[in-house]
Amino acid sequence: MGALQKTSSYASFSKFLPPSTRKSWLQILSTLLITFSIVGGIAWLENEQKNDKKCEYKLDIPTIICLISDSKLLGQVQNIGVLSAAILFFWDTFDRKKQLERQAWQLIDGAQGSETSGARRQAIEELYKEGADITGLDADGADLRGINLSGANLERASFKNAILEEANFEGANLYRANFTGANLKSANFKGANLWGADLTGVDLYEAHLEGTDLGNATLNKANLCNLKFGKSKNKPTNLTGARLRRANIQKVNLEEVIIRGAYLGGAVTGKILPNCEDKLLDIEIIRKAKDNSYKQAYYDENFQKSYPDEKLEFLDEEYEKEKQSRKNRDEKIQQIRNRIFTSLQDKDNSSALLVLVDALIEILSESGQESNTTFQ
Repeated sequence: MGALQKTSSYASFSKFLPPSTRKSWLQILSTLLITFSIVGGIAWLENEQKNDKKCEYKLDIPTIICLISDSKLLGQVQNIGVLSAAILFFWDTFDRKKQLERQAWQLIDGAQGSETSGARRQAIEELYKEGADITGLDADGADLRGINLSGANLERASFKNAILEEANFEGANLYRANFTGANLKSANFKGANLWGADLTGVDLYEAHLEGTDLGNATLNKANLCNLKFGKSKNKPTNLTGARLRRANIQKVNLEEVIIRGAYLGGAVTGKILPNCEDKLLDIEIIRKAKDNSYKQAYYDENFQKSYPDEKLEFLDEEYEKEKQSRKNRDEKIQQIRNRIFTSLQDKDNSSALLVLVDALIEILSESGQESNTTFQ
């Protein structure tokens, strides 16, 4: 009954202690228990090895005093302290690891919006090496050039507008990751999983995507000039269902690339960078695609008409709709410009001129919004 009351009293008292304090006391008590168990075991062994009188084994005070007084180990009190400290150190190892992980995440989160942060790159690498969960990592706008995340699980991570030159993502899981507008020059994505990833407007100049899975990925307006496609561990690059509208795919070898179901409307009509020839999509490049998969890809109307013998039956309708929309908008803007010029000749049409100016501003505003959302 008394023991029950003491237990309930301790439980009631412990409620007023913070969780961290209760945990600390539990660790200390456990450490002392382990220490005295080790010391008692050593004392017993010493007692067993004696040739003279041995202590009798009874659970009473005289027996305990006998064992302690004869123990050589307990003659060195300093050893007990060292032993307890060592046990407590190893006991707290996992807590220290969690604390370091929390500090690393605080550094990463605190650096949001800051472009340059070498400490953030180091923190991300250390978290990965320690086996921390970095899925969904948010590193938008970060300067992480040269970062090594080979084999990391970065599912749904975000690297929008980040600087990732020469970054290493070999074998990484980047399922549905967001790289919109990122600088990925010379980055390594060999064997990586980029299925459904968004790489709109990225710069992949001289990057490595051998054996990369880019199925259903978005690479609209991306620069793929001198990109390295091909096999990695006997696995070809997969661009099945990928969107490459208005992408620059000059100087790219598609021999070990599957482009079945890929959307290539307006490809190679985007920004042309140095060392890349300024020309439209070349059928000779497309024909090299693995397993004649170019026959099942989607092209714009002009490209199909340029090579009627190829019988490219799949039209990139979304690209054609966007192209027609831009054409209609440009025609409206030109009409309004002509009417404004006419109105300027007549001073009595000032009110009509204001209406036309408002209409032009509205069209231009809509044009800017569409340019930011097209092919997203």
